[in-house]
This record gives sequence, structure tokens and C-alpha cells, in this order.
Amino acid sequence: MRLYLFGRLRDLAGHLHGATAPLAHGSVADLIAWASAESPELGAALKQAGVRFAVDQHFVDISAPVRGDSEVAFMSPLSGG
Repeated sequence: MRLYLFGRLRDLAGHLHGATAPLAHGSVADLIAWASAESPELGAALKQAGVRFAVDQHFVDISAPVRGDSEVAFMSPLSGG
């Protein structure tokens, strides 16, 4: 699955933005666990309130399934007016 990060999360992601995660299947939570092992700072940010998840361009919750060919996006909370 291909991982995309936006906002502050992309700044923390470094080499993980656009990376292919070595998971054949699982859940968004499993992908967060993998990203956390790769980058503990990113992992901590992904667990904060307000982070949104999308699988194949549809917003989902953390328990949503992902497949090897999925595109997964993590978006940081937005602020401003």
C-alpha cells in the first residue's frame, strides 16, 4: 500500500511520504503501527486527536481495512479561519 501524508504529518514523515508499506493487508491501525516503528515522532503525531484517515480517497476510521494496492492518506488537523 502506498502512504501519503499531508500538512504537519508530511513534515514529520521524511522518506515515508509516498513510500510503499510492506503490509499485504491489515487495517489503518496496523499501518500506523508500522509508521510508528519507522518514525516514533510521526507515530506520536498520528495518534493525536483530529488526524483524519482516507483509504482510496474515502475517509475512514482507524479500524478500516487496507489492502496491498490501497492508497492511504493521513491528514493533520487544520486550523485557521
